Amino acid sequence: MNHLIPFELTLNETKVIKGVAILLMLIHHFFSFPHWIISGNEFIGILFLESTIEFYIGTFGKMCVTIFLFLTGYGLFYSYQKKNAYPYSLKKLGLFLINYWLILCLIFIPLQLLNSSFEFSLKSFILNLVGLRSDYIMFAWYVRLQIAIVIVFPLLKRLIKTNLIQSTLYGICMPVMLRIVVTTLMNRVSILSDNTFLVLFNEFLVYLPFLLSGYIFAKFKLFSKMKHYLPIFLDKWYVYVILIIGTMIGRNLLPMLLELIYVPTFIFSIISLIRMINHQWLTNGLGFLGEHSLNLWFLHAMFFGKMVYLQWIAYYPKISVLIILWVLILLIPISILINKMMEKIKLIIFSLNFNQEFRLSKLLKRV
Repeated sequence: MNHLIPFELTLNETKVIKGVAILLMLIHHFFSFPHWIISGNEFIGILFLESTIEFYIGTFGKMCVTIFLFLTGYGLFYSYQKKNAYPYSLKKLGLFLINYWLILCLIFIPLQLLNSSFEFSLKSFILNLVGLRSDYIMFAWYVRLQIAIVIVFPLLKRLIKTNLIQSTLYGICMPVMLRIVVTTLMNRVSILSDNTFLVLFNEFLVYLPFLLSGYIFAKFKLFSKMKHYLPIFLDKWYVYVILIIGTMIGRNLLPMLLELIYVPTFIFSIISLIRMINHQWLTNGLGFLGEHSLNLWFLHAMFFGKMVYLQWIAYYPKISVLIILWVLILLIPISILINKMMEKIKLIIFSLNFNQEFRLSKLLKRV
């Protein structure tokens, strides 16, 4: 394998994939749930079979979450090659939570105060801070998953061995089998069906294989091996387009478990296409969306759930493509503002840490 040509994701390409994933999430939420759309906000889509193309793309778009998790696992591999990886991950988790709290406290709670039926509960607020409830931001359930991943990842990493087959068995197959056992118990034992711990643990097991598959792909350089063993005559743009369409159709027809195949295939095809097209504006555009993907994940919830009274603003253009563009135009300036605030907070945290380290070093010198 010494002659293996590297084909691993760069940092910019990770942002590009995040950009694609957040677009899929927007399409998924805006066009795949007719019961979420209140009367008068219906969109004009492209009719296809018994529904619209937007609906089918949006149904495939549910895969956006597992794409994000795959990328998280992929990035964690490289993070854990450095010293002090765990403290660094905890710091990043802290910044992630501050980012979420800014959106929650500065945007969503004030906007919900405009709703006469809104009732503030301290208990609910505290649970929302860590994602155990999502009363304010409908899509904030991911917060609890992110917290769990960062905290227990040093233990999860032990499931990944030096051998690819063993790593697949322990890191992917074992969580899948454990989830089957937990789900069976919850379905057959009534007293366990509503057990909060088991519900959350089962949710964690649903997404764990995707996280660890990303780690495995990075560790064993599987994207490079996929590229290496792909026959030259198949290394064509139209082959990657067919693969992308194939994953879209497959995701709509076959069980979620096969996303373990769909996700890396989709990412591999997208990156291969991006490298072939080699247009800076496309890479920069998707990368820009990727940089704002976390904020967009939370912010677009303002058009659904308890804030559905604002929904008419998002659906105002009526035409599906324009709705997505309009939503991005509305939300990206808010995301930029949040990022500016986060930069200030990072500087404050950095200065505090620096001052503490400086005082400690002076104290040690005196001793």
